[in-house]
Amino acid sequence: MKNFYLPLSILIALSLTISSCGSFSVKDSIKAPTKSIVSMRTSWAKNLDTGYNTGNLPIALNAPLIFEGIVYAGDASGMMHAYNLVDGRELWSTQERGAFHSTPVALNDLVIYGTVEGRVVARNRMTGKLKYELSVGSAVESQGVLSDGFLFFHLRGHQIICLDAKTGKLIWSYKRAVPFITTLQGVSKPVILQDKLYVGFADSYLVAFSKVDGNLIWEKKLSLGQKFIDVDITPTFFQGKLVTASSGGTLQFINPQTGMTQNMIDILPSTTPIFLPQGMLVGTVDGEIVLVNKNLKIIYRKKIAQGSISSFSFWKDSLLVGTTDGYLVELDQSGFEIKSRRHLGSYASAIFSPPAVWKNYVALITSRYRLYLFN
Repeated sequence: MKNFYLPLSILIALSLTISSCGSFSVKDSIKAPTKSIVSMRTSWAKNLDTGYNTGNLPIALNAPLIFEGIVYAGDASGMMHAYNLVDGRELWSTQERGAFHSTPVALNDLVIYGTVEGRVVARNRMTGKLKYELSVGSAVESQGVLSDGFLFFHLRGHQIICLDAKTGKLIWSYKRAVPFITTLQGVSKPVILQDKLYVGFADSYLVAFSKVDGNLIWEKKLSLGQKFIDVDITPTFFQGKLVTASSGGTLQFINPQTGMTQNMIDILPSTTPIFLPQGMLVGTVDGEIVLVNKNLKIIYRKKIAQGSISSFSFWKDSLLVGTTDGYLVELDQSGFEIKSRRHLGSYASAIFSPPAVWKNYVALITSRYRLYLFN
């Protein structure tokens, strides 16, 4: 039996419905900027959406890549585009016969990405000329992770593949037998520390592999639930521990050598935390930002959105926060005061993937396939 993936369009609708049914008011609960500060300006924008039939709303999960003056972004029809960063002029585009959940990654003269049709493609960054492509059997869900010439992807079929990044040759693969029939659409991006690779799966397990040969080192179950228990938050490291959580589960701190849980904090995280001099900043499913210090104590929390926090990015002296109700919030990094707050797109818009940041530029794709370039 195939796994069932709850469509993100339904998740968005449920989120908006739940939010509108309560007494929460953005105006009442979230302070507006104390001054009229417009530090982010729109340089250009593209509509990457295509025509669609009613009831089949395409949802963008991919993010753009900015690399050496070029913005790479995939659209809803399966076209990969390369744009001039400054003026948005298209440099090249090509049809890949499948939409994108995978954000591109750059390596020397190559840009590499995967498609939902289960193909990994490498092209010349400047011209779009094909270097290699291969079929991997399942939709490529994560951005590629580069390490020592290896390239790692997480596929929708609960599979990890390791490629030679320059040639596309398959080095090793691991496929997990996930018994649950109800999972969320989305995956954890692999993360690497020294000779180990760590990744979360849809059956609530966090797994450690040997980076070189894919041998399983340990596995840790994070939830006792039966469905919607995916570990989609990319693991990260704080105070020598792995930090992650299953969907709807509390934040866990895990020994990266043994897989043993060493601490837990009663926070329901919704995205990978980000690190500041004050400690670790966590975004929650309830639209809060929560600051945890080096002693793993909560020292600050603030509600800034109706939807869940979906991403963190550093930009200049600000912190950019994306939300599932379609807002990009700019915060001061020290006191977390709101400097600006803008909604991107329509009522059904959401921000699922982190913006790409390069120097003073920010590129962002909303769930409605609107590509924005800010500076």
